[in-house]
Amino acid sequence: MAEQIVANMSYCDDEEVIAEKVADHMQRFWGPGMREALLDHARTPDLGLSPILRRTLEKVAADLQRA
Repeated sequence: MAEQIVANMSYCDDEEVIAEKVADHMQRFWGPGMREALLDHARTPDLGLSPILRRTLEKVAADLQRA
């Protein structure tokens, strides 16, 4: 689902902007448990996550740590 959100937000070419928009979407519409589950899943090696999603997850992790 997260990669689909990245694809949907990829209407601009700036990957940092896309990552920020996806992280904002996850912050507003995903509960903490969903975000934590995705972060846990992303720790699995060789998942093939896109670079934009990896950048998004850095932002999501930072947001969860601040909460």
